[in-house]
Amino acid sequence: MKRLPADQCPFCGRPGHVPGLPCPECFHCHEVSWAILQDTEFGYEVVALNDRRQVLARFEVGGI
Repeated sequence: MKRLPADQCPFCGRPGHVPGLPCPECFHCHEVSWAILQDTEFGYEVVALNDRRQVLARFEVGGI
C-alpha cells in the first residue's frame, strides 16, 4: 500500500503530484484520493477531492 500524499508521480516522477487528481504529465490517477472538508449550511462535510458529490462524512453543528 502506498502512502499519501505522494511527493512525486509514481509513474513519471513529476514533482507536486496530488493523489486523486490526474498527473498533468502522464495522466496517472491514484485509486485513493485526498479528502477535503467543506462547510455547508448546517455544518461540515468531508468529500473526496476527485468527486465532491461523494460525501465521506457529515458533521452537523447544532444551533445556539
